[in-house]
Amino acid sequence: MKNISLGLDKLSHKEKILLLTVGILAVFFVYYNYFILPTTDKLTLLESEVETLRNQNLSYENIEGNIVIKEKEYNELKNRYDESAKALPKVDRYPELSKDLNELVNKNSILLANITMLKGQVYQQEQNPQEITTTEALNTQQVTLSLRGQFTSILNFVNDLENGVRVCEINSISSLKDDTTIQVTFYYAPGDMEESYYFNSGTYGKDNMFN
Repeated sequence: MKNISLGLDKLSHKEKILLLTVGILAVFFVYYNYFILPTTDKLTLLESEVETLRNQNLSYENIEGNIVIKEKEYNELKNRYDESAKALPKVDRYPELSKDLNELVNKNSILLANITMLKGQVYQQEQNPQEITTTEALNTQQVTLSLRGQFTSILNFVNDLENGVRVCEINSISSLKDDTTIQVTFYYAPGDMEESYYFNSGTYGKDNMFN
């Protein structure tokens, strides 16, 4: 069998080194262009996508943070409004007023024997008898409470009533032994809106409301 000669034995040592170097460079060129370069491009693209997603995530976090802040501001404003609405309600709130009075009675360990509420009336100032429409004037709610219990406890009830969030005026207090009758006027802003209330016990607002 005849040996195949590539003629490498005729090359000098330097030529062999040069040829080997060219071969290595050719292999590296092919490897770089067909493997390293495409992989680098993919990594660059993925890095760009990751950065975009990271920025979007930060944007979403900022939005969520703003939502939390706005919800907190809304709740604080709503709480202030609710307190103001209680102090000077915009409409007749018989069920809620009855509920609040029952809570004060229970707090002071006395018995609410009866409660009578007159229909709301337009508040009239004696010094200014000018006619005012019901949609503009302050309204009043006359309430008569029949209470049973120790007089000191009833005085504590009156104190809680006067220092409560509702605007009111104690008109008279009459007491005979353990029975006390209190006449009080509540003030509220007029309005033609209807509001519904739900209380778990289902008993508030079912007292004798009108006489």
